Amino acid sequence: METSIKAVSWLAVIACIAAVVAVAMIFSEERARCETPYLERAGGECCLDADASQLCDEDETTTTILDAITTIQDPTTTTIIPATTAPTTSKAPATTTTTLDNKRTERLEACNATINETDRYWCYSNLAIDLKEPYICGLIENKQHLSSNYCYINLSRMLNESYICQRLSMPSYRDDCYRDTAIANQNPAMCGATRHYSDRNACYLSMATSQGNVVLCDNIHTESDLQDEKDDCYKIVATQKNNATICSPIINRPKRDECYMAVRISLNDISLCAEIWGRETRIDCESMQ
Repeated sequence: METSIKAVSWLAVIACIAAVVAVAMIFSEERARCETPYLERAGGECCLDADASQLCDEDETTTTILDAITTIQDPTTTTIIPATTAPTTSKAPATTTTTLDNKRTERLEACNATINETDRYWCYSNLAIDLKEPYICGLIENKQHLSSNYCYINLSRMLNESYICQRLSMPSYRDDCYRDTAIANQNPAMCGATRHYSDRNACYLSMATSQGNVVLCDNIHTESDLQDEKDDCYKIVATQKNNATICSPIINRPKRDECYMAVRISLNDISLCAEIWGRETRIDCESMQ
């Protein structure tokens, strides 16, 4: 019985050895399909691996004349990089943005840490103007404080944005804001946002004379003593453009005569003397050489 068991054991060992040998032969046969210096592809084909890199030579990246130079497409950061060096993307914009954000945060924290209220308000105001960020003006708690008005008015002028004026708490300051912003940016449409005729007229007068645009003179409101502003507007634009026809709408006669006289002198046109109402002024006009 014991002899039989031993015989079976030996047979099992021999069978295992035979199986291992068979597998090894199969594996060796598979590997031998592509002999060195060739490698077998996934599909069973052989390819040359002359440099023993375990990659088919034709699959490796080859350096050509076209590969020798890599050009980054962004025209602002165009860089020529050798093909042997991995292309790098310029980080300047991100770095610059991060630096600006850090500086903004540092300055804002410095304002927050300012104990004196007035100094803190002006710190916010100056920071908002430097950074052109209206929301920082809103950090000034006292909306009646001069720093708050200064902040909004200056930013409105700089950015040419009328909505910033609307954040001012006092109507009179809002009028100043609309007028100053309109004049600074030569934006006559903003003149009409002012409540008072005096501010509105001053706005139109300033732009009409700076642009030589008589149509803006027509927008000047005339009431009581405000007629003088409209007459002055016509007179200034007429002399700027040497156009006597612009003098005719002037209501104040002496001012209208002055307008014709100024244009007559500039053009040396004695025929304009006939338009002058004042006798003495007309004689002076006709006597000029």
